[in-house]
Amino acid sequence: MDLWTNVLHKISTKLSKPSFATWLKNTTADIRDDVITVKAHNEFQAMWIEERYSVLIAETVKEITGRTMDIRIYSTDEKPDFKRQSSQDDSSGGKDYVELKSIIELQQMKLHELESRIRCLESPEKKPCTEVKFVFFNDTGRKVGIHQATAEHGTKCDMTAIKPLEERIFVLPEGTYPWVKMWDYGEEKGLSLLVSPKQD
Repeated sequence: MDLWTNVLHKISTKLSKPSFATWLKNTTADIRDDVITVKAHNEFQAMWIEERYSVLIAETVKEITGRTMDIRIYSTDEKPDFKRQSSQDDSSGGKDYVELKSIIELQQMKLHELESRIRCLESPEKKPCTEVKFVFFNDTGRKVGIHQATAEHGTKCDMTAIKPLEERIFVLPEGTYPWVKMWDYGEEKGLSLLVSPKQD
């Protein structure tokens, strides 16, 4: 098993299946000396990996090799030395990029909730699912605070901030589904997550 395959295998045990399959499973890498060049299939995927998973990749590489290696990420349709501008510096496409990220994050949250329901239905105990469990995996690279309205609306959870790469379970009342909203208040106040139970 080559190094990158080994890295991907270990990372797959740390991320949810949808997140790993969406962003990292189809990547390849060139390794020269102490530099690992990760190849994504397009520019958006490269930007997402760089923003959300570069630290995780570096930590996993060090865990396997015992060495600190330089991680470089680019897409196969760009040159390796191409410098990406952040969404804040891109006045024309930045807003669309941020909105697309929000949509993807929401879809990932829904996938986590569906996985929780499937596990409940497939439980060998065959007990009725009286509660809905929503699982949030923090792959933002930042701490995520829990909005106080989460508890006020009837969702049960640990209200402490969610650390990067930490998973948090939210328990909602029977017959409800999670309505999820995240706000970004900047570097000082950080991210805030609301998980509120809703009924059709």
